[in-house]
Amino acid sequence: MDIRTQRLLKKFKESKLSQTEICEKTGITKGALSSYLKGRYFPKQQALDKLAEVLETTVDYLMGNNEEEFTPKFKILARNFEKLDEKNKNTILKMIEVMIEEEDDNPYGKEEK
Repeated sequence: MDIRTQRLLKKFKESKLSQTEICEKTGITKGALSSYLKGRYFPKQQALDKLAEVLETTVDYLMGNNEEEFTPKFKILARNFEKLDEKNKNTILKMIEVMIEEEDDNPYGKEEK
């Protein structure tokens, strides 16, 4: 399997989004997304840009050009997190855990932002 298809599948599984949700967020048809995930063909630039955004990664990562899969927004978050003292880091981590638990307990799914 092509590295690009492997990476697209990896990010799709990590996202925990359904194919329908990805199609709704990107405007890509279900048939096209299915073909991308099966490696029949790879998305053109416009679709690739949308997939990278929804899957919270970079186009370069999906294209197999580098190992970096983090978005610029995540990199900024990580840099700022590292500036915190241990007490504040632990507070942030606990807050994230609570938010994830609340999302998991929500019977109506993830809230739209």
